Amino acid sequence: MYQKLGSLLKSNSKLLLDELRQEGEPIRFMDILQRDKHWKCQGCDSVHSKEIIFCEQCQKFRPLEMFKNLVNNPQKVSSFELNCLDQRRKKEKQLILDQDLKEEDGQNGIDKMWFMISGDWLFQWKCFISNKISNSAQASIDLKNKIRFSPNKEIGILPPGPIQNDDFFVGGEEDVLKEDLELNKHYRGVNFQVWNLLQKIYGGGPIVVREELDIYSANVIQEFKENEREKLFRMQELRLAQQEEQKQQRVGRVQTGRYKHQQQ
Repeated sequence: MYQKLGSLLKSNSKLLLDELRQEGEPIRFMDILQRDKHWKCQGCDSVHSKEIIFCEQCQKFRPLEMFKNLVNNPQKVSSFELNCLDQRRKKEKQLILDQDLKEEDGQNGIDKMWFMISGDWLFQWKCFISNKISNSAQASIDLKNKIRFSPNKEIGILPPGPIQNDDFFVGGEEDVLKEDLELNKHYRGVNFQVWNLLQKIYGGGPIVVREELDIYSANVIQEFKENEREKLFRMQELRLAQQEEQKQQRVGRVQTGRYKHQQQ
């Protein structure tokens, strides 16, 4: 009897530790105590206190699944968790509004490109941000049924899934657009900053870039990719220059130290 009880306790303890262990890292006692006080960003591995809902470094929100009850046990949601969800809605809306007003420096032509987003997906996103069903006359019953509701009315509408631009194409083939796609109904065009932020937060795609605010206008995806490669190359050059400058500063400090030592 005691052997069976000991075996059961050992098994349950192992399951608990496996649940707490992240990416095979060893478990420390303080990790267990601090589990509900911090969260680890999935984008850059930065660790934030539970009061922080947004990782500024990689532009990602704390996933709702990382809260104890918001998704996993909604009927026991705490006032703190509800407040965090309300903060996310407000911050996410403001971030998008701020990015919508930004412009590129104009050197690479990205400021003249339009990035298309599914109208259906944007409808779901707006419902989440406002925590209510939008009164859009173009929203069908099927579309409204796609909105994710929490079983707890205090939580309300949950964030949409990944961006779904596959709706633009015939049979999922990215080279063949459906006919009769309408602006502000089937799709909307945004600037690069808005697209980039939404894609970082939600993922998904594919990226659809056009020369004009018309999904049937010229496809400029290759120009966009070339601009991104140039930007990446400039960033790498800048990083190398900074590393060389830091190296020279270290050499200078060493030489200064040797000179002072010789003078003594």
